[in-house]
Amino acid sequence: MVTVVDAFNFLHDYGSADALAERGIAASEEDDRTLVELLIEQIEFCNVLVVNKADLVTAATSRVCSAFLPASIRAPYRWLAALPRCRSVRY
Repeated sequence: MVTVVDAFNFLHDYGSADALAERGIAASEEDDRTLVELLIEQIEFCNVLVVNKADLVTAATSRVCSAFLPASIRAPYRWLAALPRCRSVRY
């Protein structure tokens, strides 16, 4: 499974208590998950992690993401950084 993480918004979103419904992105009316639960589900079992917008974050934010994200992944994975104007990534 490929997961794309928005490095610019990740830490803000990960610290959020918002429900998916509050953001208008719930899968159904019965979907009572929080945004953090969805982020964790998508990151935990990915095989490929693409970090997008890494060029828009500070060095400190980049270090936090670089430390946190790999520690959250349970499966063997590949880490890819998406570059500005990048159309395709080969791995």
